[in-house]
Amino acid sequence: MGTAALQRKDYAAAARLYRQALVGNSDNVEILNNLALAQWQLNQRQDALARAEQALALAPADADVLDTLGWMLNESGQRSRSLLLLQRAALLKATDPQIQFHLARVLLADKQPEAAKSRLESALRLGDFPEREEAGRLLKTL
Repeated sequence: MGTAALQRKDYAAAARLYRQALVGNSDNVEILNNLALAQWQLNQRQDALARAEQALALAPADADVLDTLGWMLNESGQRSRSLLLLQRAALLKATDPQIQFHLARVLLADKQPEAAKSRLESALRLGDFPEREEAGRLLKTL
């Protein structure tokens, strides 16, 4: 149910449902990661980062967790750690266009336009993702 709420962008309901699901499942990485995503969208940034860090501690090789925390860190201005996490995520899940896009955005911010261009091209080749239009616009500027 939390996933359905997250997909329809009802972040308050998603956060409530994921918090309830954590009772008795405090080490469930998927619940922690999705709760972090919902909290981030609700501008509960510190709580979101704490949940994402908790998920990473439990699953340091989970590409989705690496992507979530990496993107949040980028948005928080912690680019160097963000870049490391997103690079690991992209290696672990090379077929995920959203991870490739997130990495491209951080590479652009890190003044690495050629690497970003390659990741944007890859993301667009891999398929549909929420930021596809933005990726296309960014690629045209490089």
